[in-house]
Amino acid sequence: MSKLIKNNRPSGWFRSLLLAVLAVAVFSSYRIVPQRRAVIKTVVIDAGHGGHDSGCLGVNKVKEKDVALGIALKLGNLLEENFPDIKVIYTRKTDVFLELHERAQIANNAKADLFICVHCNSACFYDKKKRKEICNGETKGPETWIMGLNRSEANLEVAKRENSVMLLEKDYVRQYDGFDPNSPEADIIFSLYQNTFMEQSLKMASLIQKELTAKGRTNRGVKQAGFWVLYKTTMPSVLIETGFLSNPGEEQFLGSGKGQQEVASGIYKAFKKYRSGMESVDGLSEADKEPVAGAEKEPVAEEKQEEIAPGNSPATTTESTAGVWLSVQFLSSGTSLKEESPRFKGLKNVREERTQSGGYKYFYGHYSTFEDAIAGQTKLRENGFKDAFVIAFKDGKHITVPEARTLMGKDNSK
Repeated sequence: MSKLIKNNRPSGWFRSLLLAVLAVAVFSSYRIVPQRRAVIKTVVIDAGHGGHDSGCLGVNKVKEKDVALGIALKLGNLLEENFPDIKVIYTRKTDVFLELHERAQIANNAKADLFICVHCNSACFYDKKKRKEICNGETKGPETWIMGLNRSEANLEVAKRENSVMLLEKDYVRQYDGFDPNSPEADIIFSLYQNTFMEQSLKMASLIQKELTAKGRTNRGVKQAGFWVLYKTTMPSVLIETGFLSNPGEEQFLGSGKGQQEVASGIYKAFKKYRSGMESVDGLSEADKEPVAGAEKEPVAEEKQEEIAPGNSPATTTESTAGVWLSVQFLSSGTSLKEESPRFKGLKNVREERTQSGGYKYFYGHYSTFEDAIAGQTKLRENGFKDAFVIAFKDGKHITVPEARTLMGKDNSK
């Protein structure tokens, strides 16, 4: 199959086939219905790296694989002690190497309700001219990642580093269908699936950041990137970079049992709030939610907003809401917003929807093709709505994006 990859770019028909297969796989495993109370029965904890893959190395040689395992085991103990009704599964409990697809498969086979991946960060890079690794010992703080596009060079580098683990695996080309973590096709594939579990993942990630920085640690925020291990899991998933081993202070903290226990306790407290919110009628409060890092607040000129996205807004179009169609969710609020609200940044004809938790979601655009919907999403992101994502409807009711793709494909084949 790797012969179908030329210059890091799959042929057109092969890329279409790959996306179609992935869409069916994700849809067949999709078990969470939007707007419905969810009972959390199974949690999978993934300690990053392991075995011959040590991950990041600290300035004093503390290994990421050891820190991740220590935190994962301590977190699991807290969950098992305090939530005996929840099944806790570990991708590894010892110093062994697991391939990325195996980690995701463990969670999928267990029909997990939440996937928590534990890692450490590093602010080091290899200087080709000086022929040595250069580290920034000042950078510090935890950051939590959810599935999404690599919107900046920094995000891309983090995703490449974590995804590059697949290159250490046996039979890598066959196992990942020739996927190259450094190729431009990666973003295309990841962007189509980033929103399937985004809302739940964002809730958990926001709570984790709040707890891990409660004692004054630098808050690097919730971010998005195309991590293969998150992309392949079919449930809400987060990847936690617990701190920087390239920072001597954080290396000492994360390398200690006390520091690992503190981080595990923070993740546990976040989970406790997440579970309570997911299983209650009211859901999480707005105070517990955190925007994805990079969502600018500055206003955008109104004349630019008039060109924001192709297609018609549902509020003005004469097209019926019957059938399958797409829109872009770009904003949420705890209260109903007026049309002239500055939070819309000049957008007109916005669709409002009230949630079961009493909040409000806002959508823009009415699209009949994924190409137009992705273009609309891109324009909205370029104009300040950085966490905008595509959603799907059938006869006015929410459906999953993979389901919409399947249904649209059937319509086009007639």
